[in-house]
Amino acid sequence: FSLFARHRIRGRMLDYIYKNGTDIPVADSAWAESRAQFNSLVTEATDAFEAADRTFLWEAVRNAVHRLPPKEQQVVDGIYMQNREPKELALELQVSKTYIYKLQKTGVRRLRGMLSRLMHERRE
Repeated sequence: FSLFARHRIRGRMLDYIYKNGTDIPVADSAWAESRAQFNSLVTEATDAFEAADRTFLWEAVRNAVHRLPPKEQQVVDGIYMQNREPKELALELQVSKTYIYKLQKTGVRRLRGMLSRLMHERRE
């Protein structure tokens, strides 16, 4: 994926989470950088409640990513948070690029599942 596509996908994930009402946490440098970008969105929020809600959603996404199996977590984090190329991740993890795409697809599906449960809980 191009850098633009990755940012668009990351933005869509956050939009989906925000729109449907969900949450996530993070610690490493890539997440910290993404958190800074996310915080710039929060400062554009019109009121304190919206800013708090966005922060809560960010923490939910981060928690969900950290619940993924290790390889899926590495791939999702590498592609979406660190903007790394699948080829680079494949070399690092000593697997094929096709396997990286499979891990990415599976990881995103798991995240959607985890976040859909959170959204359901939040609505109740």
